Amino acid sequence: MEDTANQPGTGPVPSPLSTHEKRAQVHRIVVSATFRNALVLQSLLEYVTSKSLDRDIEGISEYAIAAQVFGRPADFDPSSDTIVRTHAYRLRGKL
Repeated sequence: MEDTANQPGTGPVPSPLSTHEKRAQVHRIVVSATFRNALVLQSLLEYVTSKSLDRDIEGISEYAIAAQVFGRPADFDPSSDTIVRTHAYRLRGKL
């Protein structure tokens, strides 16, 4: 039998993070030097992770994000206003 103790992926599986630990990690990211001057991206990351952790799937739609994070009006048209997609792209780049 082969010894797998020192091979990657064969060690103990870490326990999943609690919701509190996940929120704390997001906070550390938001206050990091990378995000220091990116207030809109901070808001976007906090909003999306909060909705995800709360299991509020409807709150993660492009329309909901536009209204809640970017203050777009009720008649917001995601096909003509790309603010959510643009900032999501920027957020992914920073992460």
